[in-house]
Amino acid sequence: MLKEEFLKLLKEDKNFRKEVEELLGISSARTDVTDTREEIRELVQSIKELKEMVKDLEEAQRKSEERMSKLEEKMMELAEAQRKTEEAQRKSEERMSKLEEKMMELAEAQRKMEEVLGTLTRTVGQLTEEMRQMRRDMERMNRTLDSIGRRWGLDYEELIRGFFSDFVKQEGLDFTYVNKFTYKDSTGKYGKKGLKYEIDILAKDDKVYLVEVKSFAEEDDVEWFDRKSDVVIDVLGIKNFVKLFLAVNTTEDTVKVAEELGIRMIYGGIIEERKREDSTGSM
Repeated sequence: MLKEEFLKLLKEDKNFRKEVEELLGISSARTDVTDTREEIRELVQSIKELKEMVKDLEEAQRKSEERMSKLEEKMMELAEAQRKTEEAQRKSEERMSKLEEKMMELAEAQRKMEEVLGTLTRTVGQLTEEMRQMRRDMERMNRTLDSIGRRWGLDYEELIRGFFSDFVKQEGLDFTYVNKFTYKDSTGKYGKKGLKYEIDILAKDDKVYLVEVKSFAEEDDVEWFDRKSDVVIDVLGIKNFVKLFLAVNTTEDTVKVAEELGIRMIYGGIIEERKREDSTGSM
């Protein structure tokens, strides 16, 4: 009965229940539990915040590691770039060294070339002077031969014997019987009206030699001889003929022209570049 009444009072009487709780210390325990719960809640919140901080720290560490990784890559790239730069600089220095050697070689070659050119210039000067002297000598000789070539008779025979004795003997020619033939084209049939065509003619057996003699023969001389020979051949009606050009000296080009025109050319010597020297007057 006592127990039931006690329990009933606890349920129904607040003041009794409060007195019992104070007597038993239940009220302070509740307060402690409440405080503990608040502390636990605060601790849980702190743990959550700590977890967030840890998470932030982990993220920061991850980013830091990424930055360190990128930094290492950059450092490796810089190291590689520096290595390539040093390699390029080394090669550049090698090329510069080779270039300096080449420049020295070129300078030495130029010096030697200048020495050679100096020697060559002196040699050319000497040769030029010698050629000028030869030209003067040839001109004196040609003037003498021209004066001889214009005359027939004993002087002409002496000229032929002196320069063309072998040919004269081979052909059996006697130039004492040479005749000069002159044709004046009064009507202009063969060219300019009134032009005279003069040529030396030598007959032997059934063959007629149309002859021209020059101390120095050039291409124009041969071409004019061929032209006037054709005129005389047509005028006289010559059938069996030989165009014969005798020259003490001539040029290779003149000989070629004579061959092309069918002219038999007998000459004593070849003189190169005579026409050019005469026209420029530099030799």
